[in-house]
Amino acid sequence: MTTLHTKYRPETFKQVIGQGHFIKDLAGMLADRTAHAYLFHGPSGCGKTTLARISASKLGCNEDDIIEVDGATNNGIENIRQLQQTVRYSPLSGGNTYAVIIDECHRISGAAFDTMLKVIEEPPPHLFWFFCTTEPQKVPSTIRGRCQQFAVRAVDATNLEGLMA
Repeated sequence: MTTLHTKYRPETFKQVIGQGHFIKDLAGMLADRTAHAYLFHGPSGCGKTTLARISASKLGCNEDDIIEVDGATNNGIENIRQLQQTVRYSPLSGGNTYAVIIDECHRISGAAFDTMLKVIEEPPPHLFWFFCTTEPQKVPSTIRGRCQQFAVRAVDATNLEGLMA
């Protein structure tokens, strides 16, 4: 049985509804590869992680090149160091880009964020970071200041009803 949120989850920017205020800008940045760190913030269930996945696919990542991390569980220095070792070099899967998606990133410890600061400031060309959070104010300003930030809005009921019609 397919759940509604899985059935209607967009797979392309064209399918995303309610986020027209930034989709064009985001798509342009990804096409030009002008930024290597992105912060999606907004209420729970509004599509932050979905946007990160679509962004990763726009960068040419296949499933093996997308690393999703639950920041609530993997929030310590050793977790981040291990992650950095994994993405240090280009993927062995044949792709040329890694995308790291950290969901609930506000739960990462300050020391762990400090550990990743250098790789966010000076990223290798094959590495892109996507931070997703409901509480952007809890993400250190040193990280927020190095990310392209996008406020993801909850989709209103009218747009959702139109989808299911």
